[in-house]
Amino acid sequence: MAATSGKESWLGGAGLMALGVLVLCCSSVSPCPQRCTCHPLSVQAMSGADCAGKSLKVIPRARGGEKHLQVVDLSGNRLRSLPDDAFSAFPSLKYLFLSDNMIQVVEEYAFRGVPDLEVVYLSENGLITLPPALFDDCVVLRKVVLRGNPLLRLRPPAPPSRPVAFSSLDGASSPPQLPPFISSQSLQELDLSSCAVDFIPDEAFSALPNLKKLNLSSNPLTEVDPRPLGSLCSLNTLDLSGNPIRCGCSTGRLSRWLRERHVETARALTCTRPHSDDMITVDEKEEEKMSRVYSPPCDMTLLKEDKFYAACQARLAEAEELKRRAVENKKTWIGVGSAVAAAVVLVLLVVWIFRKRTQKKRLKEERAARLAAKEKNKLDQQPLRDDADG
Repeated sequence: MAATSGKESWLGGAGLMALGVLVLCCSSVSPCPQRCTCHPLSVQAMSGADCAGKSLKVIPRARGGEKHLQVVDLSGNRLRSLPDDAFSAFPSLKYLFLSDNMIQVVEEYAFRGVPDLEVVYLSENGLITLPPALFDDCVVLRKVVLRGNPLLRLRPPAPPSRPVAFSSLDGASSPPQLPPFISSQSLQELDLSSCAVDFIPDEAFSALPNLKKLNLSSNPLTEVDPRPLGSLCSLNTLDLSGNPIRCGCSTGRLSRWLRERHVETARALTCTRPHSDDMITVDEKEEEKMSRVYSPPCDMTLLKEDKFYAACQARLAEAEELKRRAVENKKTWIGVGSAVAAAVVLVLLVVWIFRKRTQKKRLKEERAARLAAKEKNKLDQQPLRDDADG
């Protein structure tokens, strides 16, 4: 009986030791931010940290090994601001969820250190503005969701007041150009629905050459001129549903711009007539009617928009050219490296062959010398044998 209890106690101790080692190994292999739960995800075999609904007031402190995390969910917390380098502890981060917090301030370098970031959800927060260069370090960013923030007029933070010399091409002075709302060379989808946007500055989207989907639904926009959209030369989908757009020249121009640029809308473009609640669908026939009804007649030309469009295409062409040159330079360096490597290998081969031949020649000479010495010894010993015989 005593032997049995001793055996059970030994097994229990061994089991506890094994469990302790297992816990230690797991904690050292995949540490997790404080108050979060980390687990592998079935989608694309990514690893994620679930920090949602934890009443967090600051970004959870890292424990030193979160470099492998690709998905971090911080939605439903009490975050009020995003400081510089807020996510630098997660250099592999691809998907970030920050919805339903109280974020009002985002510092300019909040997303520095996460170059692989692809998707950001910042919906249902208290953002009034964003730094234009916020996502400059996120070179593969493709989707940003800002739904439900009081962004109002999509204006960036006011620059410091100082005199600025500015002159247009024709020499006439004009006010300085505002920076864009946000800038990104890679962004493809932007959701600004329910953001209380009532005005879109001309420069708002001027730094988004690859944007394909723009959602401006459920805002109080009464007028949408195509001028702010002119620089979106990659745009293929625009959602303006749920806006109280009034019929007028700008609406007619917008309809023509959408048709000429082959941009699809979530719903047919509609507007309400002046002094009336009648809603009409704006089509090509209605555009023609608008150009004649209003006094003075609407100017339906899209010259300025064409200039913006051409500038956007030029930026895309420049980016493609830089990419092409980078590929060519890489190929050139690979070719040069290959040639140098081949030359080194050839030199080493020649040296090896020369050493082999030298070694072979030396061995041959040594063998010949040994044979000569042997023959000489034989000759030296031959007369002695003759004398002995005599």
